[in-house]
Amino acid sequence: MELFSLKSELKFKPRFAPSAGAVGKSQPHSMKARTSLIASSFFQKCDFKFSGCARLVGRVMENVCSVLLAISLLALAQGGSANAAIKHVRAGATGKGSGDNWNDAYPDIPSQLVRGNIYYIANGNYSGGEITVPLNGTNQIYLKKASVSDHGSNIGWSDSYGDGTAILGTWYIHDGPDGDTGFITFDGAYRFGFRINLGVGSIGFTIRNDSRIAGRSIPNLTFKYLEIVGPGDNVVNYPWGAGPYSRGIRIYGGLEGDPGYPNYVVSNCRFRGLLDALFLSRTDNLLVEHSEFAWANGDSASHPDVVWISHSSGCIWRYNIFHEFNVEGIEMSGVCNNWRVYGNVVFNRYAPIEVSRFIEHHI
Repeated sequence: MELFSLKSELKFKPRFAPSAGAVGKSQPHSMKARTSLIASSFFQKCDFKFSGCARLVGRVMENVCSVLLAISLLALAQGGSANAAIKHVRAGATGKGSGDNWNDAYPDIPSQLVRGNIYYIANGNYSGGEITVPLNGTNQIYLKKASVSDHGSNIGWSDSYGDGTAILGTWYIHDGPDGDTGFITFDGAYRFGFRINLGVGSIGFTIRNDSRIAGRSIPNLTFKYLEIVGPGDNVVNYPWGAGPYSRGIRIYGGLEGDPGYPNYVVSNCRFRGLLDALFLSRTDNLLVEHSEFAWANGDSASHPDVVWISHSSGCIWRYNIFHEFNVEGIEMSGVCNNWRVYGNVVFNRYAPIEVSRFIEHHI
């Protein structure tokens, strides 16, 4: 069952959350179904006498729409890059390994990602990795969960590749010898197409600009339909002690005068059982929406927060659910101006909570 109804912001309505171990299989209505309906309506109005011809043309329209969808997504990712391509990743694939279709898919996510490429990822278990690919304008690196309605090539495709979850490893995103990185999207496509399971002391995404030079940045990271689950899920007062700690997304450094991490998006995600779901710095223009944050709780020695964020202005927090946490929900540090916080739901059933400290700001 979906956590939210996402027809529009005004109609947003929380629902009961599925268990952390449940595999999300709900998906948007397929492009194929929508185009079939449009084609059917068109042919009925034109009163075609040869229904077989109408059905044939309808199928052609469906294929054209599927191709246009793939081309549109590729154009969004490549931003004009002539070398961009659609690639396919399938755990256990035994073909040529070129990534050109599902028969010849990469058996794991490539260690060297190409800026401008779209990587469609089937159900299965995959390694994480390190991303240092330098910026090239606004060209994206786009990792997307393959779904029944959107999966790139049809060669070798099976709907069983796109009806479940891709389990990812952990990721380290940082600047490299050729400059800053950024403009990277992890898109699970549906709730929750991507999942990362963390042990004690692990971090889902570590983001760091090692230059520590003001004016440098790792901009425009997007996380959609992603679930990160830590060892404290469904545990009251998890004994973190003095560490090590598990965190969902962590930015290292980022204090005033350090490199920035602007224009990040966290949308339709779920974070459970972590000391900090988000540990962020200098993330101006952050958008966090339609996400669940739960079981960020621990003992007095660990001081857990659902979110710790510093020196970040212009942030929006909307239509999220925060529950089963103690100490702070969102702890702000340093200059954090021009925030908008609305439409969120905060509740607690098991762990002690100080509701007045859902948001706390330390100057």
